[in-house]
Amino acid sequence: MIEVRWAPPHLTTDQKVWALAGLSPRERERELTDSFLTGRLLMKALVTELTGEAAPVIEQTCADCGGPHGRPTVAGLWLSLSRCAVGVVAAAASVPVGIDVEPAGSDAVAGMSLAEWTRTEAVLKADGRGLRVDPGEVVLSGSTATLGGTRYLVQDVTLDPGLQVSVAAREAGSGIANARTGRRAGSARTPLQVHGSRSW
Repeated sequence: MIEVRWAPPHLTTDQKVWALAGLSPRERERELTDSFLTGRLLMKALVTELTGEAAPVIEQTCADCGGPHGRPTVAGLWLSLSRCAVGVVAAAASVPVGIDVEPAGSDAVAGMSLAEWTRTEAVLKADGRGLRVDPGEVVLSGSTATLGGTRYLVQDVTLDPGLQVSVAAREAGSGIANARTGRRAGSARTPLQVHGSRSW
């Protein structure tokens, strides 16, 4: 099961205070926009909901420069986050997962329809390298995609009429360890089981 949460990228004063209080020193190195803080609140709420851990520490370290950005990680779960002008989405699963969001009705990107673009970005995030990989290397085919010989399951998620959201998960048997058990990943099946809701 992939759990997805979303919220508008605007916070109340109380939400900002709460979000800032929960940031690690490394997270405070980032530009502290409402969008960034909303993403942190969504991911922490998801992790707390799924693990019971009241104050989870979510790390982000760039694989290229070591900066405080890149794939979000936490013990026991795979996480993904995406932001756009009208929404912030977060996903969590026990297998490698990726999520992407764009405003519904946006122009096509890189010669792809908007849905193709969000599916492609979700696959790149599930892969873990994001846009360090040429999006043209992702081959979409219905509810699956391939990247470098690895198969992913992809699905659009309806969260709000103003958002185009897609999720991707590495297909079972890919040889990637399950983040919670350390065993081979094996729970992603077609169609993906996705549960999504608005957080506030």
